[in-house]
Amino acid sequence: MKRIMLAAIIVAAALLQGCATSRSTVDVQTPNTGTVSQAHTGPSLYIRNVTDQRHFEEAPRSADIPSLGFEGAEAATDELKSRAIGRKRNGYGKALGDVLLPEDKTITELVRVYASEGFEDAGWNVVNSADASDDVTTVDIGVTRFWTWVKPGFWAIALNTDIETEFTFSDARQLEPIHAHLKDRMQMVVDSDWATSNQLTLESYRQAIAQKATP
Repeated sequence: MKRIMLAAIIVAAALLQGCATSRSTVDVQTPNTGTVSQAHTGPSLYIRNVTDQRHFEEAPRSADIPSLGFEGAEAATDELKSRAIGRKRNGYGKALGDVLLPEDKTITELVRVYASEGFEDAGWNVVNSADASDDVTTVDIGVTRFWTWVKPGFWAIALNTDIETEFTFSDARQLEPIHAHLKDRMQMVVDSDWATSNQLTLESYRQAIAQKATP
């Protein structure tokens, strides 16, 4: 019986190691904007550009700095980087497989949707490009932080997600960078945990905009 249990543990560990070294694709859901019926009567705002300003490193000094496995960050395409949200690690903290969004989704698209919801909650009437006239306030958003990382511990693993963006308005309006962070402790990290951590952090990001970005 003991031999069977030991064999099962070894097999489970091998499977987990295999999952950790491979790339994972996880989907992060966006708010269902189609169900929102509230009328927004505040000033109009057009979110013009959302750009990925993250800096990837080949061998970062800490896990919170974006990096990529396999061919590495320097050889990776911009398309791949635009979908990268984290890097898996083993129990000793060694970087392993990448965690990516699906091919039809990028981190800038996620930020645009959640930022739009946040501005709406703050009292703005967010319009699309077809509705943006010359007198509409525009804002450009630069994504400086968007990363999830694992920090091994003696008793538990800490899964962290960090999101930060900067804002440039077409008028004299100023908005300090919005930062959202989530730290969750668990015994084991699976693919769904990466998605949940990102979704909860994006929701905190949305709420921060709603509180700080009033017209």
